[in-house]
Amino acid sequence: MRFVVDRHLGRLAKWLRTLGYDAFFQVDCDDSALREELEKPDTHFVTSTVRITSRLKPKHFLIVDQADIGKQLSAVVSATGISPKATLFTRCVICNIHVTKIAKEDCREKVPERVYELFDDFTQCSSCGRIYWMGTHTSRLINRLQELLEIK
Repeated sequence: MRFVVDRHLGRLAKWLRTLGYDAFFQVDCDDSALREELEKPDTHFVTSTVRITSRLKPKHFLIVDQADIGKQLSAVVSATGISPKATLFTRCVICNIHVTKIAKEDCREKVPERVYELFDDFTQCSSCGRIYWMGTHTSRLINRLQELLEIK
């Protein structure tokens, strides 16, 4: 399943990517580019504006609260049945592509020394080069996700 997220919902796009889902998002995307993205299989359009759905006519769409990220994320999970934990941290939150495992030695000069000493498993985005690891921020993100979705 993939998502096209309208330009008003950038935080939601990042959360969907954190969950490991393909979430197309561009602030200055015109209608023709959105239509092209919406034609791809198993795509759901997520918006906070009813008016845009009548203009784009997506096959699957969901209208969410514009301001509350918890309500947005809960609505998407509830409406689509996606798993909020199945593919966590498998996608670059910036580039929206799958990250790949890299050898620890390959990131010695690319991460802080302390991070290199403490962690053994690293992944990297092949597009932007960003390196990810399961540090303390990971547990904070999981806790925040549980708060947003009200899961235990």
